[in-house]
Amino acid sequence: MTQFKDSALDSASVQENILIENAAQALDERRDAGLEGLVGGLDSVIIAAEIDQLVPAVYELLRYTGLACTEAFFDADSQSYVLSVPGSASVIVRSQDSAQNPFAGANKGRLTGPLPNTRLESFVFTTPDIQEYVTIQKERGI
Repeated sequence: MTQFKDSALDSASVQENILIENAAQALDERRDAGLEGLVGGLDSVIIAAEIDQLVPAVYELLRYTGLACTEAFFDADSQSYVLSVPGSASVIVRSQDSAQNPFAGANKGRLTGPLPNTRLESFVFTTPDIQEYVTIQKERGI
């Protein structure tokens, strides 16, 4: 191996150890807060796309994955497509009118270029008791 590769591997190993330590701490904090058992499996992933890139993004996901379009929602300010396959988390690809987006200013950055509204937006998990989950998170200031 070259010196660069050795250095990169050492750096990755250090970062991996930091991640493992932080993950353990986060799990302890969640358990201590009473969140253990309140968060289930991944239900869906939400991807935001620019309005003019929404349909091409959906077509690309349909073409290269086993997902199928199972639902679509449209209103005056947004469009959403739900892509899913039985036994797996759904992928929701959506766009909204940037004038209606309260985070529009924050979305523009050095790396966003001409696509400030395109991003992995959220992970959605199941929960058996959303009210309890919200109460605990509010008490934690989250």
